[in-house]
Amino acid sequence: MRKPVACRLGWHKWVRRSTPDGELYRECARCGRDQGPPGPAVPF
Repeated sequence: MRKPVACRLGWHKWVRRSTPDGELYRECARCGRDQGPPGPAVPF
């Protein structure tokens, strides 16, 4: 299955989900991508 165009452009539709042990995370409702934990900014 191809990724939706909006997701390929980086315009994900983030929704909150939880793991079986109760930990929260964010996932795109269209393509299923997990949003990683916040970290240091990557310099260009």
